[in-house]
Amino acid sequence: MKKSNEEEIQTIEKQLEIVQWSHFITTLTEAILLTRLYKLQGESPGEWKIVEGVWIETFGKFIEADSVSKQVQNAHEFYDYLFQKQAISGDTIQTIGSIIQLIGGVEVLKEFNIEGIIP
Repeated sequence: MKKSNEEEIQTIEKQLEIVQWSHFITTLTEAILLTRLYKLQGESPGEWKIVEGVWIETFGKFIEADSVSKQVQNAHEFYDYLFQKQAISGDTIQTIGSIIQLIGGVEVLKEFNIEGIIP
């Protein structure tokens, strides 16, 4: 029996929800491992900024995954817009985390007297 469009949409939304949570878990694992590595190596302030940026990005990914789950679970249009706003907030936080990682990366390059972002 062929699925209706609505059933297909619900299936895809559930799959997207799983992907969002998988991204969060992957980023959380990266943040934990980078933190452990930094504590063992204690390299530089620039590298610590990279770790901080990854943690901020992880927080943003959590907010985004949470909002996608809430969108999938709620059919009411008002909540849909509310959760879209939450997802955008998560995206914004992730972007801030990425910028902090960029700043940290540039600082690490400067420590090795390498100028510019692109070699």
